[in-house]
Amino acid sequence: MKTGLLASFVVVMVIGTAFWRVAYAGTAPESSDPSVHLNYASILFYKGRALMQAGDKEAGDAVFKDVERELRLAMQLAESDTDERRRALLNGQSAFLLGEVYFFVFNDRDKAKASYEEALRSIPDHDGALQALQRFE
Repeated sequence: MKTGLLASFVVVMVIGTAFWRVAYAGTAPESSDPSVHLNYASILFYKGRALMQAGDKEAGDAVFKDVERELRLAMQLAESDTDERRRALLNGQSAFLLGEVYFFVFNDRDKAKASYEEALRSIPDHDGALQALQRFE
């Protein structure tokens, strides 16, 4: 048990370090693993938010376009995942986050709603997506 836990910790640390290097370098990761792109999109999200808060809307919008691209790529790559539960989780969470970007950043209510609905097709009890859809009532 301890060996498995240690191995998992090492893997997380290596992946985490790689993510931070990529985030600081500003280069998208080259990976066929959808979770890499989902995580990278999350890192970019905070970068985009910081730029927006600093008043640099143009740079923030560009970063959020990268977030959109990474989330769509995560969803595309997840489609070929043979583990049904993993595929559903990756698609559902990516779709939910994409909805949040469409709603709060790009002010595109139609795309946001479609993304939240897609999240619920993958994860029917996704609380975030369920709550987000209440905004449309």
